[in-house]
Amino acid sequence: MDWASILKDYGLLVTAGIGILGILLKYYLDGRTSRKIRKLSLLDKKIEEAKAQINAYQQITQLLVDIELGFATSKNVSLYKANEDKIFDLMNVTPERLKSINSLGDSKLRDLHAFLRILINNEQGKVHDLKLAVIREQPINDKDVTESAINFSSETGRVIGQIYDRIEKISTTVL
Repeated sequence: MDWASILKDYGLLVTAGIGILGILLKYYLDGRTSRKIRKLSLLDKKIEEAKAQINAYQQITQLLVDIELGFATSKNVSLYKANEDKIFDLMNVTPERLKSINSLGDSKLRDLHAFLRILINNEQGKVHDLKLAVIREQPINDKDVTESAINFSSETGRVIGQIYDRIEKISTTVL
């Protein structure tokens, strides 16, 4: 039997078989495409949450530097009190944001994030100590405080830049 006679005798059956095969193939490919779209959408959400958290760290850094420079220049606790709640709200990280940074699956990004949190926590301790020194009217070396604030700002800026680079690299390598 040759193909011509098969198509002549069983044309309707061959056409139905090809049609069913086409439907199954379309279903399979559409499923893969929609899974890929969902995966990319989830990754985009994680990346946006990670960027939002890093933006919060930038704001915290600026607030801490402002407070330190305020202590160095005016020895006034009012700036600390004004920014204390803002810092607390920004540091009160949602678990989803922390998970989003860690779930991007990049060990260097996780290390940079942990290092940034350590830098910020250490600086918060310094700011607290400065506040206590101002309240107790203890002498503060303005030059040291200013230099410390500038070093903190540049170090966190460097780390935040590296984090953004890693996030950008992750977002472009997946696509």
